[in-house]
Amino acid sequence: MDITPNEHGDWLNQRRDDFATFRSISPKGEAESIFETSSPGFSTSRDARVLSFSKPTARQNATRMIEAYETARKAGVSAADSTSAINWSADLRRRFEKGRPLSRESLAMRSVTYRPFCRQWLAHGEGIIERPGSMLDQFSASRANLAFTLLAPIDRTPFSTLMVQGPANLNLLMDAVHLFARWRYVPVNPEDRMLIPDHGQDNAVDGYRRVDNITDESLARFQDAYGDSFTKDDIFFYTYGLLHSPTYRETYSADLKKSLARVPLVADAAPLVEAGRTLSDWHLAYETVEPYPIDGLEADPGATDPYAFFRVEKLKFAKVRDPATNKLVADRSTIIYNERITLSGIPEQAYRYMLGSRSAIEWIIDRYRVKPDNKDPELTNDPNNWSREVEDPRYIIDLLARIVTVSPETMAIVDSLPALDIRKNRG
Repeated sequence: MDITPNEHGDWLNQRRDDFATFRSISPKGEAESIFETSSPGFSTSRDARVLSFSKPTARQNATRMIEAYETARKAGVSAADSTSAINWSADLRRRFEKGRPLSRESLAMRSVTYRPFCRQWLAHGEGIIERPGSMLDQFSASRANLAFTLLAPIDRTPFSTLMVQGPANLNLLMDAVHLFARWRYVPVNPEDRMLIPDHGQDNAVDGYRRVDNITDESLARFQDAYGDSFTKDDIFFYTYGLLHSPTYRETYSADLKKSLARVPLVADAAPLVEAGRTLSDWHLAYETVEPYPIDGLEADPGATDPYAFFRVEKLKFAKVRDPATNKLVADRSTIIYNERITLSGIPEQAYRYMLGSRSAIEWIIDRYRVKPDNKDPELTNDPNNWSREVEDPRYIIDLLARIVTVSPETMAIVDSLPALDIRKNRG
């Protein structure tokens, strides 16, 4: 059989011609796009030194690095001869060679999404992390926002998206993600008192003003298709719903491996808007939803210190013998939580919710384990510290059960989405 490349130069997994006619999600290089701005996730180049489940530990580790850097800088040694307490990167090395200091005064702490359903503390400041990205300025205790992360085009990792309420790591899904925020916050010039109104209100927030991140041109296009009652919130959630559509992911799988998502207009937008809102609710409320009633969840520490009783070292699947091969294989219905607790009765359907190459449940198993650093034992990252941060000894065990709740609920919404009926006027 002869294979002829298409106009994009694709020999196999050829992209579709109609994909390029849809609205761009990203503002980069596009006159018409859904969002005014987007940003990659933050990248530190030294995760072990600036990220931790413990806020004091993250601050302490970053301070140690700053002090080592300053000692080397003041001694006039080369970067190559300096202490191993510094994880060098391109920008940090250039800063060092120019004799520019790192300051402890600039050190700030933020709660961030490091991996799916996994928050940690980030120590950041001028020069401390390699690529902060613009999203660190778009979220704070006083600057409420939400954004969905979108896997950057890549062939090896299945297309994925996840809603977050704070800055997210560049490698959230192990491969790079972009963030698309509902709002953007712009620093206010103290000499300029003309603030941009939002819904008729003065929207200055601790030196920033809130500006809509959905373009006016997109709103006009959507309202032309669906009526004047269609809002920018509707566009935001429509996009999140669309990105979960199995029809969209399957039909444009080749395109999504090579370029960022594009957004078509469908005949009936309502199901996608509703799905996007409901999915967002589930994915943002994962720490408060009702835990799935898996067996073993009722474990009671009694008189034992509850933090010690619910401590994890490494979550793992139980093993069963495969009658066909007589080999031990993972039993995904049962997770050994620790030497005292075994959790069983996890439904197989819960593993259908995939984020990249792992199910949501497997992300919890992967991330909530004590992780010693190979080079510096002082950099051991212990997820049990997060339980103490939030003052809940049951945090990890309940989180696992809550993700077992979130996963089937997510897939029920995804399964209910209608097949895409794309409008001839593609938008």
